[in-house]
Amino acid sequence: MSYSSFSTHAPLVIGPISLSPWANFDKAWTVIMGYPAHKFKFVTGQTPMSTLTETVSMIALYLIVIFGGREFMRNRQPLKLNGLFMAHNLCLTVISGSLLVLFAEQLIPTLWRHGLYENICGGSGWTPPLVLLYYLNYLVKYFELIDTVFLMVKKKPLIHVVMYWYYFQSARGVRVSWKEWITRLQIAQFVIDLGFVYFASWDYFTSTYAPSLPHVGTCAGEPLAAVAGDVILSSYLVLFISFYIATYKKMSNRRDTAKVAHKAELRMEKTQVPTVNEVTEKASKIAKATGFHRIS
Repeated sequence: MSYSSFSTHAPLVIGPISLSPWANFDKAWTVIMGYPAHKFKFVTGQTPMSTLTETVSMIALYLIVIFGGREFMRNRQPLKLNGLFMAHNLCLTVISGSLLVLFAEQLIPTLWRHGLYENICGGSGWTPPLVLLYYLNYLVKYFELIDTVFLMVKKKPLIHVVMYWYYFQSARGVRVSWKEWITRLQIAQFVIDLGFVYFASWDYFTSTYAPSLPHVGTCAGEPLAAVAGDVILSSYLVLFISFYIATYKKMSNRRDTAKVAHKAELRMEKTQVPTVNEVTEKASKIAKATGFHRIS
């Protein structure tokens, strides 16, 4: 199946460079892999990292490295590694941004032609280019695990385009004022994701097992994938909300306390301290008013 099968318009070309991100990606993929990108097929057992055994092995290795490394670093000074950290996050920024553009080029036309529901539940969301992009996005998640390794050796607490750009700038020593908005953006992203995933899961299970319940149509997919998606994204949302409350609410409380202390300090500075004569005179007046005489 050719590229033109997935688009109603031929990609614009200026000299040797196409204005279509997918067309340029397809050229690079063909040079590296030896076949066009749209001919990629995900085959369990043949495609790298396509089996449960491979996935579990990577997770086990990750846990060994993280927990073993944490014990190894317990009584040692944190490592800087700013150069590697910057390179890693800059690389992830470029990869995430590129995938975002490639996904947008594939999804926006099909959303326009077929509508939202077809792209969520129908075959429009599973064209060969999209399958390849889903697979590449899946592989990037293994690369992202290195984040935790950096945080472990730097002895910092553990917590996509914007987020990795922030990490890159932070490693350079640049103060980023919109750090809190990154977490808010992530929370908003997971809320939107969960809305679609819950909808698709409900539509699938009701149409398959309880057709009498209200639903829109029939969603394609596997029950295990639906449940796994619901659980994983829900856990992400809980973790990010917990992180936001623990980090930024405490910071807000500290800022409020500092403001109150600063205002009290300003009031004290404006308050005039009475002299000895003023205090003596005032005490004399009080003594006279209460019937006592001043003893000189």
